Amino acid sequence: TVDIIDIDGESPRVVKEGDCQTMSVKVVNSDFDLSFDDFVWTKGLTDKEIDFNSEKYTKKNGGKTIEVCDADDMDEGMYTCCVTKEEATDCAEVELMVLAICQT
Repeated sequence: TVDIIDIDGESPRVVKEGDCQTMSVKVVNSDFDLSFDDFVWTKGLTDKEIDFNSEKYTKKNGGKTIEVCDADDMDEGMYTCCVTKEEATDCAEVELMVLAICQT
């Protein structure tokens, strides 16, 4: 396998319920010319593609960062970013933990 990307920052990332949090990868191999669409983000064990048309998810920073907003417990779990270039694929995983806010 070829090292192309790695997670940027710590994992798990923690977010309070209802808030926004970002998850990022960084490019560790400058041999590859990567564009916005080369960064494919999926969620969970089923590798469900993230719907960036929804208001909840935004892809930023040239595709290297996603932001999750209005977080709830459905958003908790593993997020994977994969890049495929010239038959080489590299993935990085970031875990998101959502902290419930206790209502009194």
